Amino acid sequence: MSSDKFTITPIKLGEGKRPKALYTYLSFYEEDTTVFYGIFLVRNKDYTIMVDTGTDLEKYSRSSVYEFLGMDSLSESFIKYDYSLDNIDFVIQTHLHYDHCALMPQFKGITKYLQRKEWEYALNPHPFMQSSYVRSYFENEKFELIDGDLNILPGLDIMSVPGHSPGCQAVIIDTEAGKAALTGFCCISENFTGEKGFIIPAYHENPVNAYNSMRRLLKATDLICPNHTGQFLRKPE
Repeated sequence: MSSDKFTITPIKLGEGKRPKALYTYLSFYEEDTTVFYGIFLVRNKDYTIMVDTGTDLEKYSRSSVYEFLGMDSLSESFIKYDYSLDNIDFVIQTHLHYDHCALMPQFKGITKYLQRKEWEYALNPHPFMQSSYVRSYFENEKFELIDGDLNILPGLDIMSVPGHSPGCQAVIIDTEAGKAALTGFCCISENFTGEKGFIIPAYHENPVNAYNSMRRLLKATDLICPNHTGQFLRKPE
């Protein structure tokens, strides 16, 4: 195994215009934001890992009241980034909400890491979260189920960050710029840069767990990439 540093490339499938308060709990009611929808490629000279499997924005847009911009299919996005699905070594699925796993059937035969708690919950979610899970996207998949934190490769770790969903997981990556986190949960920059400190995700299964997970994530890393921003933030002092 190589221990050289990883690079992280956000691959954008499209954007959406949203009220900011959909992401920032009890905050920013009067503001809108543009959010990133996509996947992340994590690479060093030996491995290519995909974090999340993305969503079908064209289908999503037909059932949404919100505006979408610049939508691309997965194949179109990979062409833009001059990359191929054939090069993926394995997938880390942060959670199973539909906007993070709708394209999973396109990744047949690739090992996928998922928290056991997320799998069990996704098969029988509480009614208030049921609309976030679309069984046809994942029920026929075979996952490498894990319990809690796990070192996958030198410089690449999974961190359990429950709260947004019961089995949400972040990916912690050693890069040249420092230890970086792909958060796993649905958030934007303002979740980490507010004047009063961080703000938990507005959409959550357990607010206390979400708070504790964010504290743990900030303590362990130098850089944060909110999943729906697609850009890295230097951790606030």
